[in-house]
Amino acid sequence: MGKTKPKDIGTRQETKLCNVMNDYAGSVVCERVVQHGNEDRGDLRILVDDLVITGESKHNKVCPSESMLAEFQEQTVKENRHAGQDGGVLFVNLPNKSIQRAECWMQPKTLLLLHGIDRL
Repeated sequence: MGKTKPKDIGTRQETKLCNVMNDYAGSVVCERVVQHGNEDRGDLRILVDDLVITGESKHNKVCPSESMLAEFQEQTVKENRHAGQDGGVLFVNLPNKSIQRAECWMQPKTLLLLHGIDRL
């Protein structure tokens, strides 16, 4: 049996993450997104009330360094801009942790929108 490709690992993680969120919500609130080449629009589309949030999912064999995490955050912002959605959320699955224990990062704008504050 050959090695699993990183893209396959990412696809499995994205699917697990969607399944966990949908199971928790009791309805479909998360779906995987097809890649769009140079204009990638994130890995996930998350629906919260009337908001559509771009989700970026990362899985590493080791805990990400500060510079790697900053790169992931920048990618999340960029892909949300490409998608033209309301906000962006980054999920980082840490080594040897279940998907339910993934770390989560979002811009303050996204957090405020989720709380119904849209003045920024």
